[in-house]
Amino acid sequence: MSHRQISGLLRNDDVWVSPSSCYRTLKSVGLVIEWSLREAPWKTARYEPFRPNQIWREDWTGLVIGGLRHYVITILDVFSRYVVAWGIVKTVTQREVKNLVALAVM
Repeated sequence: MSHRQISGLLRNDDVWVSPSSCYRTLKSVGLVIEWSLREAPWKTARYEPFRPNQIWREDWTGLVIGGLRHYVITILDVFSRYVVAWGIVKTVTQREVKNLVALAVM
């Protein structure tokens, strides 16, 4: 059982021990199993493009032009890191993204 489960069971018997105190006690007598976390999935590349135009990514950044909020939307080629298409829009919606992808394909 975990230290939190043990702490909860003890509370049912009117013995109030915090989970951290329970963990510290279990660790001092060697009853805590050490385990390692798996590597974060975003730290390893799942796709490795070997030529241009295999994978594109889309990004947008907010900026203020003349006191009004606008967004720069870009489509980047992952292999070459070149900007394939870009546009400045007032709002980022599905329509603007679709129009930008159509522009990039052309």
